[in-house]
Amino acid sequence: MSIEQRISYKALPIETFNRFQARFNVLPNKYSFDIAEEPTNGRQLVIPMNNRYIYLIDRVSFSSSIDEGVYLRSIDVQPDLRLQLRLQSAFLYPYPLPAINYKDNLEFNFWFHSNKANDQLLVSMSGILDQVPETVGVSTIYSHISFIIYQEENVDLIEKLRAGKIPHTKGRLFSG
Repeated sequence: MSIEQRISYKALPIETFNRFQARFNVLPNKYSFDIAEEPTNGRQLVIPMNNRYIYLIDRVSFSSSIDEGVYLRSIDVQPDLRLQLRLQSAFLYPYPLPAINYKDNLEFNFWFHSNKANDQLLVSMSGILDQVPETVGVSTIYSHISFIIYQEENVDLIEKLRAGKIPHTKGRLFSG
């Protein structure tokens, strides 16, 4: 079953890609890959935004450079993704997105907007993976996240979404 979405044929599709890395660390009494320790894993740019548009995260994909079964066995601290608008203090989505199972074009259906000019959508990742037998000799594990986002300029649709007049979207529009 798919989620119903209302976007115009003029909406601009934007495909994104972000990569996070975790280098092998020898911590006291523990061998692990700490995703949050990498300086490049802070808030990464997903897309620049314009306050004249409304955006829809339609689909999300997540994978890593190791086999999914190995990834699942190595989870120590649950890997999470966070979405945030650069000029806002609050996170875009109220909860961390668990990066547990690999996802391929998972339907997300989340509308968002920024009231600020020249804002940016950012993503960050945290979590710890233990070293398991299959990762002995692996120096870095890479995780990949991609989104399919639609940029919508339809003024009528934007007003209907803001007013909660489109079924299944009431309360689902984040506007910072």
